[in-house]
Amino acid sequence: MAFPEANVEWLKVRAGRVSVVAGLVLAGCGAAPKAERTAYSESDVLAGATMLEKLSRVSQLDQLEDTDDDAARCGCAAALNAFLASGGTWEELAERLGLAKEPTQESVHRLQERLYDEANVDGEPGIYGGCRPLYDAARNVVGWERKEGDEAQRMFEAVGLETWALFGRSEATLNDRREAVLAYFRDRPLGALIVGVNEDMDSGRSLPVAPGTFANHYIVVLQRDGAFLRLDTWAELGAKTLHPMTDTEVRELVFETPITLLATALAQR
Repeated sequence: MAFPEANVEWLKVRAGRVSVVAGLVLAGCGAAPKAERTAYSESDVLAGATMLEKLSRVSQLDQLEDTDDDAARCGCAAALNAFLASGGTWEELAERLGLAKEPTQESVHRLQERLYDEANVDGEPGIYGGCRPLYDAARNVVGWERKEGDEAQRMFEAVGLETWALFGRSEATLNDRREAVLAYFRDRPLGALIVGVNEDMDSGRSLPVAPGTFANHYIVVLQRDGAFLRLDTWAELGAKTLHPMTDTEVRELVFETPITLLATALAQR
């Protein structure tokens, strides 16, 4: 079925390097924002009583000499974070993918790099993803479809996630996602959303994406005990990556974003 271009909503993320996408230039990311940090070593076992605590200081950046896609790994870091924050275990990943049994900073970073190398089939920096809504004759949203050649789907499948798009009810309310988001978290209290944002690479702030433009970064959005949180891996080594979200951030980045939200669930195996 063919769709007018005006009805196509693409999630496009080309993070970390200069890339031209439909006329938009995404600048190189530079250095991660300065923040309070803990002592750091790649050999550190992830510390914390819960998996979310363990992920709260894992950056997409590393000190390893033989990895070279740190700046562009936000999508793979987000996919891995979504899997683990949703109840997936490192032990399962280790057995399935042949990883070290304990999650260290190094083992997580090497898995991010591996996922990136396997997903990035076109050789351009960043991971490309695209999906669009499907309408009935009354222009109500009745489903969605993924763009052919979607690289993001490769990384989701590799880590063990199912994903689907969340939209408003109709073409007229396409970006009104509040109802769909709240229903998702009611059904899946440990759920995780993959969200495209306009990351300010200097400050580390996740900013809303303007209509008609594209995201330059992936984050994970969670709801825990009624509060919204974001896991954002664009951070210095040892700095916090888990942050509470304000009501304005939730509205602009999640409920009313013009960029497709991807809901996730652990894949059935």
